[in-house]
Amino acid sequence: EKGSELATREVCRALEEHLESTEAIAEESINEILRESFKRARRAVREKADDLDEPPSELQTTLLAVVAGPSGIAGAAVGDGGIVCERGDSYELLVEREMDVVDLPASNITHPLVQDEWPSYRHGFVESCSGVVVFTDGVEEFVWDGLESVRPGFFDGVFEIAREIQHPEDASEKLEELLTSEEFNRFSDDKTVAVGDLPSNLGVVGVKADSGEEVSLGDQIK
Repeated sequence: EKGSELATREVCRALEEHLESTEAIAEESINEILRESFKRARRAVREKADDLDEPPSELQTTLLAVVAGPSGIAGAAVGDGGIVCERGDSYELLVEREMDVVDLPASNITHPLVQDEWPSYRHGFVESCSGVVVFTDGVEEFVWDGLESVRPGFFDGVFEIAREIQHPEDASEKLEELLTSEEFNRFSDDKTVAVGDLPSNLGVVGVKADSGEEVSLGDQIK
């Protein structure tokens, strides 16, 4: 838990710093930015392990990240879990599965962030999509449909919750109810799901709130 929290915080900080100094998410540069942010997260986790006088493996974690804006949506991953985009009436993988471990007998085998090398680092970019879902290994059993596709039912349900419940905290509670239900409790792995419902009027200038007020992407939308 300490490793994953620290890694997530470091990646977010690195991406925020990049976005403050650029006007667009460019495909040719964002992969390098994502990889560097992952390296920064790895350094932070290793340093934390040293502070705790523990081996880095005690804080090992997988890591997934997405950055979205009017010029594109990019994602990267180390380890298992996945990132899926909603595009029209279908769901597409933003990053491919962790192929190195697909056929292994144990579902808990993966390549964690703290390793020197990341044999399963992968990234992806799309110019636009209407939504994105990031999920950890605890829900993979309900998601994958072969190596390159997913089962739409899970994502239909997740987006229905995110779009019908206006208050984020209420939507989070509903998602938690779903993930702790009897069906999902058959598997004990970590179940984390993050949902991004991207507005259709996402533009360079800003987006319009329900009140009609136009706000920049850096402002809080009330």
